[in-house]
Amino acid sequence: MPHPLVGVGQSQARVLIILETRTGALDGARLAVIEAMKVFNEIRAELAGTVEAICVASGDEVEAGQELIRFA
Repeated sequence: MPHPLVGVGQSQARVLIILETRTGALDGARLAVIEAMKVFNEIRAELAGTVEAICVASGDEVEAGQELIRFA
């Protein structure tokens, strides 16, 4: 699941990962929160699935299009 947001006036945002690897996620489940310029945006699952890998750590700076979470 790539990071969909672009921060205005800055190229990076910070991420807070909510779940762990090998966790099942229901459709609509909260996966992460992206903070860009003091605005917090929830990232939710578009489909149900199992988390295969978390590609970033909480607190990491991320860019638009960067992979955050990979599902099996």
